[in-house]
Amino acid sequence: MILRIILFVLFLLIIATLLFFITCILSPAVSEQTGITDNFLLSKAEYNFKKLGKLAIQQAGASQVKAVVKCSCHKTFSEPPEVQNYPGLSCAVIAAEYGSIGGCNYMCIGKGDCAASCPQRAITIMNGTAVISNFCIGCGKCIPLCPKGIIQLVDKSVKRMVVCSNTDQPFTTCSSIQKEEIIEEPVKKYFKIWASCYRIIDAKKK
Repeated sequence: MILRIILFVLFLLIIATLLFFITCILSPAVSEQTGITDNFLLSKAEYNFKKLGKLAIQQAGASQVKAVVKCSCHKTFSEPPEVQNYPGLSCAVIAAEYGSIGGCNYMCIGKGDCAASCPQRAITIMNGTAVISNFCIGCGKCIPLCPKGIIQLVDKSVKRMVVCSNTDQPFTTCSSIQKEEIIEEPVKKYFKIWASCYRIIDAKKK
């Protein structure tokens, strides 16, 4: 019985050693030599975050700040706005041609101009609203690309704030107008090995 336990422990140690070698030594070495940035365990966002490291954060000159979108992704409307889809149009075009997508003149347009500019892939669209994850390094590249001007840099220590830019339109039926919220959204670790698990969990929630 003891011999079986010892053999099992040795087997686990061998597997752990192999995984460590593949993920921490072999895979990075192959990526450096071939220039292929795809990683079978890490998503592109995590790979870029790992590759960028502390040096890039220092170069960005914003290691103590993060970007926040001042429009709640949890917002609802008691009178649903007639939101247009505008297929194929960017946030900039929609803002220039139509001003807003309905509901509130200050709400996020949600077409992802900011997401496309993010070197960390830290921005996703939730409920038609840009949401910035903890992959953000505070480089600020997304700020000038928001035609509504509702993205700003705040200190990383800030956990709660008013996530609304509407200060002069009190008649909107938005549930989150001038509402203080926790600004750190829970972010999944999108390791590819867990992708199937997330899909199963999300399917059970529905």
